[in-house]
Amino acid sequence: MKRNYIYAALLYAFTVAVTPAIAGQPQQEKIGRGVVAVKTDEGVFVSWRYLGTDSPSAGFNLYRDGEKLNGEPIMTSTNYVDKEGTSGSVYVVKRVDYGKETDSSEETGVWDKFYRKIKLQRPPSGVTPPYSVTNGDDKEDYPNGQPYSYLPNSCSVGDVDGDGKYEIVIKWDPTNLRDNSLYGITGEVYLDCYKFDGTQLWRISLGKNIRAGCHYTQFMVYDLDGDGKAEVACKTAPGTIDGKGKAVLMGNDSADADYRKSNGMVLEGPEYLTVFNGETGAEITSVPYSPLRGSVSSWGDNYGNRSERYLACIAYLDGIRPSLVMCRGYYQRTALAAYNFDGKELTQLWLHDSTKSGEGAYGQGNHNLSVGDVDEDGCDEIVYGACVIDNDGSLLYRTGWGHGDAMHLSDLDPDIPGLEVFSVHEETSAKYGYEIHRAGTGEYLAGRPTGSDVGRGVAADIDPNHRGQEFWTTEGGVCDCKGNSIKGSRPSMNFRVYWDGDLQDELFDRSEITKWNPSRGRAETLINLKNYGDATDCAVVKYTPNIQADLFGDWREEIILWDRSDSATLVLFTTTTPTQYRIPTLMHDHVYRMGIAWQNVAYNQPPHLGYYIGDGEIEYARLTKIGQGARNQTLGIHTPIDTITFRWDRCDGVELNTSLPGGITSKYNESDHTISIFGTPTVSGTYTIYLSTYGNPVSNPTETITFEIIPEEEIIAVARYPFDETAGTTAANTIYGQAAAEGFTPEWSTGHSGNAITFPATAAETSRLTQASYPELAGLSDNPFTIALWIKAEKADQNLLNIEGDNGSYIRIEMNKTFSFSISDGTETTKAALRSTTLFNNEWNQLICIRDREDGKLYLYINGERKANISDKCGDLEISRITIGNRTEGDTHLPFRGMLDELVISTGAMNERQVEEYYQKTSAGITETAASSHEDPVQVYPTRFTDQLQLRFKNTESRRTNIVLYNNAGTAVFEREYNTQGLPRLVISGLEALPKGSYTLTISQDGKPLPAKKLFKW
Repeated sequence: MKRNYIYAALLYAFTVAVTPAIAGQPQQEKIGRGVVAVKTDEGVFVSWRYLGTDSPSAGFNLYRDGEKLNGEPIMTSTNYVDKEGTSGSVYVVKRVDYGKETDSSEETGVWDKFYRKIKLQRPPSGVTPPYSVTNGDDKEDYPNGQPYSYLPNSCSVGDVDGDGKYEIVIKWDPTNLRDNSLYGITGEVYLDCYKFDGTQLWRISLGKNIRAGCHYTQFMVYDLDGDGKAEVACKTAPGTIDGKGKAVLMGNDSADADYRKSNGMVLEGPEYLTVFNGETGAEITSVPYSPLRGSVSSWGDNYGNRSERYLACIAYLDGIRPSLVMCRGYYQRTALAAYNFDGKELTQLWLHDSTKSGEGAYGQGNHNLSVGDVDEDGCDEIVYGACVIDNDGSLLYRTGWGHGDAMHLSDLDPDIPGLEVFSVHEETSAKYGYEIHRAGTGEYLAGRPTGSDVGRGVAADIDPNHRGQEFWTTEGGVCDCKGNSIKGSRPSMNFRVYWDGDLQDELFDRSEITKWNPSRGRAETLINLKNYGDATDCAVVKYTPNIQADLFGDWREEIILWDRSDSATLVLFTTTTPTQYRIPTLMHDHVYRMGIAWQNVAYNQPPHLGYYIGDGEIEYARLTKIGQGARNQTLGIHTPIDTITFRWDRCDGVELNTSLPGGITSKYNESDHTISIFGTPTVSGTYTIYLSTYGNPVSNPTETITFEIIPEEEIIAVARYPFDETAGTTAANTIYGQAAAEGFTPEWSTGHSGNAITFPATAAETSRLTQASYPELAGLSDNPFTIALWIKAEKADQNLLNIEGDNGSYIRIEMNKTFSFSISDGTETTKAALRSTTLFNNEWNQLICIRDREDGKLYLYINGERKANISDKCGDLEISRITIGNRTEGDTHLPFRGMLDELVISTGAMNERQVEEYYQKTSAGITETAASSHEDPVQVYPTRFTDQLQLRFKNTESRRTNIVLYNNAGTAVFEREYNTQGLPRLVISGLEALPKGSYTLTISQDGKPLPAKKLFKW
């Protein structure tokens, strides 16, 4: 069963930070205590925030006019009814940690009622240019222009000045705003920023080239650079005027340009993405808007209904810092672009563009989106509707159920690990008209096929008799999270809200807050906010609040509406109902906080918590992974793991129930309640680690961590020339055969290790050593390889080594103006080159050349240090002969003049550690090599395989050879018997379908077992 947490929020990623995020820690929001006091019939109701950063053991003292009201620290809630309080009282809240008061709130006065009015500066009314349009059967004709005025619409919040208090950013929409599907010229759109006392900080005019409507301006208010102050970001265009009165322009664009068509559509002209200073409204930076509009028809129509539909969000794509994500399209073509902001510039991280029907995110977007870590990798994903975009911009999955008008992300079913998505679907051909699915995989959980356009739907925890959240739509009654029907009439389908103090959701629609009555099976009115302060909802965006969020006070939410009597005032409502529950501010839950950022987008939808509170105040122990280190990691031996850190809460500590692999260790930090696992593995294999809490009387959860540690690739020599001869014209290949001198007589003298061969300066241009028709070279054709040799020569253009075949394939090491290691498959050529090198200094130097097919690169090392690398674009090689000291027969290009020693050609790519180790061993003249000895009765390569293995036998007399390949669980996945008499090499193919992971190969010849081989499939 999934653990449910109420006592502390998920400390994952927040906005306003005093300091930027440090390595491994998410940028955290710093907000104040948020004390609010309201005069009621019972006295004064006071509530304050329990922050996600507060200790679970923290209590609070409440002071009125300097007098402490409570005896013992208040521990079980963050609200208090002061029966002696008056409208003139002043309150202060102080946190108590381990018996000591540690911080204090600001002094807070008393509201005279449960709502406050915030007076705004309404933009002046206007008149459009004359126009005439036809929308369907309706013709609109405005020969003198269309008059319009302004209404306060969607809002967002952020701490723009760094004082720990939220400010509010308001979008003013003209009364003639339009849906994308309708023609018509609109008034301009404005963004204003206000403090909650009504102080206006700035106004931005988006200008005539930004059309007004729900789907056009999606503005993000967030601390993007971690300086403790929120920025504002949105789409702009020529004509936009920032909060300082300056035109927002790029290049030679004109602020006076008018890109509106006669029908009011804006389908051409420059488009920008601008980040504004949240405190002043001044433009900080602008970049061309991405995703670009391009051809309007590429989005699904030719009049801009689809190309001009925008969404936006904030997401912690690396798990540490917030990124800005701007989106375009969802009915058909769908595109998202992600950016980081460093305080001065925007840097685009990625662009996702799904352009083909039935693939990617194409046609799977909604009129809203959500954000959360749905695959539990420590980074945010973007839930776009019927698809999810992973943190790297790739598609995590698509359900194929198409577009919808409403979607909710939360822990809808607490019995299932992770988050779930509830969504309605518009397409009549969709498999389900509404459904719940796993947020991380798209797996269907519950729902109904309808064959109809399901226009609205809600998921909320309204019934305490049914664990988890309930859901209902325009096409169905109330169901529990498993899809079982609940008897009763369907409630409203708009926003969920925490209002009355229990752990269930209330509902908001058309200014009315209702509550589900389980015994009667219906929703009943708690309060109608339109009866207070002339408040009304945003009917243009389907009767939603201007914003709903946990803005201050305890964990219940505030609702902001606007005053219909003057259209120039916001009405802010807060609850005064006491609650017995102490829950952290919802703004310190990551999924909820991201929801506040995206709430203003398109069809405004309610925010949700990322965890389930409906079970009550049970203090389950909790393990929370923080930072980006994944629970499950696959890496090579001797490669550092990504540090994995967990924070524990409401328990005595944590313990590792299994041993860590060699080289990996753990560190406990008692003060931070964290454990970090880090290090560099020194052993290979698959390891499962269990981390558990202890000391909690209710539950002690366990987290599972796995390491798939890949062994180093075995380096197997296929040719080795020690050059230890003392006379003669041949050089022995200790693996097979010999190379014969042509065009010169070698000189043999003391070398780096034993003797070495000298190519004299007086040798003919045709001088070379050649070993032709060498079958062992087949092991290099489609596998990684390593070539190592020692060289002593003076600088001159010359050839060191040429391995080639008849189709133009080659491996070549040469000095020809630049020193290079190159390969060719007969069509493509890849060359790792050095413009200058110390290799030719008439001293012994080691050269290692590597082709690593796993990472697709060539590497060149000199004396253990990497000097060059380049991406490998070649395919398989067809090579069969070795030429040392020159190119092939008949080629008199650049003969080598100098000394060579210890030339070893091997299958397998050395890694950096192996190169360094090999250099250290051989630099002192030690003759050991990193390549496997040919005395091994069987050699298997590559040890990191994809489709096939090659086995080379020392004993070719055996008739019967048995091969068995076991997976990591010890199950035989491949078993064959071969007649290998007279067969030096066996090739086994057809292994591509095997899963990635570790394997063990056992071999026996005529019943005699040979040494087992550790392999890895990648």
